Amino acid sequence: MIEQGVSSARPEGDPPPDGGFADAVLDALLERVGEVVAHALAVVADAHESHLAAGAAEVEVIAACESVVRIAQGIQHDAVSALEHRRASTEAEPGPVSDRNRARSLRAEVGMARGVGNGAGQHALDVAVALREHPMTHALLRDGAISAAVAAAVCAETASLDRRLRRRVDELLAASLVGMSVREASAAARRHVLALDAEGGAARAQAARATRHVRLRRLPDAMAELTVRAPAEHAISAWRRLHRDAVSSPGSRLDRTTRQIAADLAVEALIGVSVGDPDGSSPVLPAEVGLLMRPETLFGSEDTPGVLDGYGPIPAALCRRLAGREASWVRRLFTDDHGDPRDADDRRRRFPARLARLIRTTDGQCLRPYCDCDITDIDHVHRHSSGGPTAVVNGQGACSHDNLVKETRGWAVRTSASGRDDAGDGDRAAAGAGLPDTVTWTTPTGHHYTARRPHRAGHGPTLVAYRDLHDRSPMESHLHDLVRAYRPERQ
Repeated sequence: MIEQGVSSARPEGDPPPDGGFADAVLDALLERVGEVVAHALAVVADAHESHLAAGAAEVEVIAACESVVRIAQGIQHDAVSALEHRRASTEAEPGPVSDRNRARSLRAEVGMARGVGNGAGQHALDVAVALREHPMTHALLRDGAISAAVAAAVCAETASLDRRLRRRVDELLAASLVGMSVREASAAARRHVLALDAEGGAARAQAARATRHVRLRRLPDAMAELTVRAPAEHAISAWRRLHRDAVSSPGSRLDRTTRQIAADLAVEALIGVSVGDPDGSSPVLPAEVGLLMRPETLFGSEDTPGVLDGYGPIPAALCRRLAGREASWVRRLFTDDHGDPRDADDRRRRFPARLARLIRTTDGQCLRPYCDCDITDIDHVHRHSSGGPTAVVNGQGACSHDNLVKETRGWAVRTSASGRDDAGDGDRAAAGAGLPDTVTWTTPTGHHYTARRPHRAGHGPTLVAYRDLHDRSPMESHLHDLVRAYRPERQ
């Protein structure tokens, strides 16, 4: 759950806020939305009864909502562009370092204001700035005639052009852009770009090779997707080889499909061991698996979900299966009765490996509100140099971008646990009994965003799922009784 707001306090000596821009764009938004709603109501009122019976009113509401979304996105880009211009024009000490800090802060601020991660925040910034050179495309978006995806596609295709040529492409596309799909708009813009700048295509293709990367996306049901971005000739070659080897594989077609075999072959090539089970498992995988779970889950007396390091919550049965594999080294990170992992030694500068694993596995991803990046840094919420302890209560998982953002001028981060604020008192934080409940980020504009820790309020290992007594073996029942002896309050 994310809570957000803005402080009404203004630092002493600051100039009064300029609300002229906000008044203008919000009035424009209200007027255009009113026009769209009025038009939709008129269409529904004039519709034939047979069309209404078939759902004409519902379709009209869908279309009206889409128009409102497009209009709002167009005006939102105006606001993002104005914010970027305001910060750039008021920079106290312009320079490379200042520019990087400003860009990093804006990326996070825009992302948090939109409730999205850093990547989406950066995308919004890029498109908003690019639309300055595409006034006709921006006007179509602001009028609801095209989607934000179409506008972004045009901007992406013209990114290699200079300012004059971008405006020329914008003029050439304006008359035909309405009604185009994203793919059609991209192709139309690309044709104009190649005609105006014959060398642009080759330059972009060469520059794009620098963007190759591998991306991991978590999927439901203990699955994940590994995507490789590579030069087209390499990716196509790899795909053809996987398909060819899968078709010619001596493996039984009764157990696996060609697509499943291709996936298993790709995983085998990366991890170096055979994936022979029909369900894609590898019993001989010599991997270290980080699991955060209650002891009752391991002993089989509960079916409380565990947390797989790097992925997230997984079924209890899969926890026990991973923990029981002979070829795996499993770090079983147990929790207390409240789901809190613990460690000590709060005077160290760096978080020790065990404590870092606990925080990384518990948090799962960057704790900045709306950020969905992987954890790269184990960060002190309250600076170590200012007395912040190296303890669970003062630790958070953060991506490298947001770890730098919080040190930028105007930003502040604090945590709270059990109704008390732990940000400003290192001794008090060190005495905390467990992980903080919330993390609050405050931006340079006074907006604050509060996120609850993912393991709290029924999320993660604290949501207990008991197994029926009749499903437990005698050994599981005995182990369950031993654990309960140390948890007398747990029924």
